[in-house]
Amino acid sequence: MVSTDIEILKSLQGSSPDKALQVLYKRLRPKIRNYILRNGGSEEDVGDVFQESLIIFLKQVKLDKFDSNYEIDGYVFSIARNLWIKEAKKQNKKTSMEELGHLEIPSSQSLFSEILVKERQTLIDQLFSELGERCKDMLLNTIFHHMSMKEIAEKMGFANENAAKTSHYKCKQRLIALVENRKEELKKFLTSE
Repeated sequence: MVSTDIEILKSLQGSSPDKALQVLYKRLRPKIRNYILRNGGSEEDVGDVFQESLIIFLKQVKLDKFDSNYEIDGYVFSIARNLWIKEAKKQNKKTSMEELGHLEIPSSQSLFSEILVKERQTLIDQLFSELGERCKDMLLNTIFHHMSMKEIAEKMGFANENAAKTSHYKCKQRLIALVENRKEELKKFLTSE
């Protein structure tokens, strides 16, 4: 049975990729379906995007351009996400043109913008969850609630203000390291318009 990424790649590069494609269908279609439906798509969109994602992935594998250091699931999901963002952007332009034709004011929040906002929030949430609850609370208290180190020391149970400062510094350094490790992914999402 084909189940690991290595087995899937071997099967896809062989003459009968059917089993590998069935495994990918079972593993990935539900994730991609949920993403597209959550972001304003239809069942028809799911089928189109999923099929196109697999075709792109299969071409990459056949041309030996797929880097086996990547996880297949994440790679195909990224393809699907990018295809859906492009499609949502096209649908938004089409809708805006139709609205202009009827002399109506287009909605201020497009489907494309909503997807990008959700993507950015998900990415930021992932970074903060990797920090851990204590660091997350520490940074949220300083950044969003503008609390002083003395207030944070009292609220979070530090021995004194200096202990809170030390912890705050370490949390910032951990966040910087996480951002550095995911620099390209963050750059893509935070600069998308």
